[in-house]
Amino acid sequence: MPSDPPFDPMMSLPGTSKPSLDFGSRVGLDPNLAQEMLKMGVADARRPIDRLIDRLANPGGTLWLVEGLRLPQCGFGNQPEDGLVRGQLSLTELDAAKERCKQAAFTNTDADIRLVATGGYYLAIAAAAVHHNRLITSLPHEELCNALLDLGAAVQEPWALLLGRAALLLGVS
Repeated sequence: MPSDPPFDPMMSLPGTSKPSLDFGSRVGLDPNLAQEMLKMGVADARRPIDRLIDRLANPGGTLWLVEGLRLPQCGFGNQPEDGLVRGQLSLTELDAAKERCKQAAFTNTDADIRLVATGGYYLAIAAAAVHHNRLITSLPHEELCNALLDLGAAVQEPWALLLGRAALLLGVS
């Protein structure tokens, strides 16, 4: 008696020797059901900056962000306004802070720190553009400009001015 080939869950059903694929028939899927299934698979499809913007809409949002920028995970020191808005951080320091923020935004277990780090990431990029005329990210140009403008609309001065100037320098239309 010939033995069946090994079971391959991607190609065959248990107890069958060849794949049972039928490309001749189509099964209709209700669009509403498909949408609900997609929602179950994607918890939050918004950009990380959108979640930050939502948090900034709360009372004291900008102050919360500035306090968070002082955390070691971001590395902007006790006076983030001096380093970012007033240009007292070198390009090397901004790039290092951007990388720390990027790491924290993706890996930190605290949701607030991830949000603050997301803000720090974009603020470091904006400060490098404004104060050093350098682009320290490989983000797509349009995506970056939109993020800077959206974040700038969510924060108070002097942060909004920094983000707006950076977007203008990057050629936002």
